[in-house]
Amino acid sequence: MRARVLLALFALFALCAPAAQAQGPSGQAPNPERDAVREQVRATLTTFATQLGMTFHQSEKQPYNFGGTLTTGLTYCDELEIVVVVGAQRTLGGYINLKKAKDPVALGARLLHLNNDGFFYWSADDEYDLHDDFNFTLESGYPEASFRVVLKSIVNLDKVVGTLRPLIDGSG
Repeated sequence: MRARVLLALFALFALCAPAAQAQGPSGQAPNPERDAVREQVRATLTTFATQLGMTFHQSEKQPYNFGGTLTTGLTYCDELEIVVVVGAQRTLGGYINLKKAKDPVALGARLLHLNNDGFFYWSADDEYDLHDDFNFTLESGYPEASFRVVLKSIVNLDKVVGTLRPLIDGSG
């Protein structure tokens, strides 16, 4: 059995908005700048990510989130689940859990080492579910070229998961 991995990519940006604004249908204040970035992300995912064999859809619950999967070109994973978040939204997932690992201390140490050497960084949410992250800042505009490099690099995480397997469930 191969592992399932949650990979979270964040497009983070800071917007100064008035404190009192009308709320939209999702209960969130309207945010034209964030909406514009979401549409840029959608365009990149629709064109470039599709060329890489990734499929994405906009979340119904979180209008600034896109969920996606990569299932081709993988050796150690059945699929890599990808969450692209525009803004400072939290991601949730229950795939590799640090507390449920065969050797949580060694797994945590290995992830810290990978953070030093890797393009992405590993983190855990409040439930100790692990995910690999990459953050963007939009201070200089939408980073389409960088976003494409990150999307293209996602397939490389399959090999990383392969090296973690003995620490996760004892398989080789």
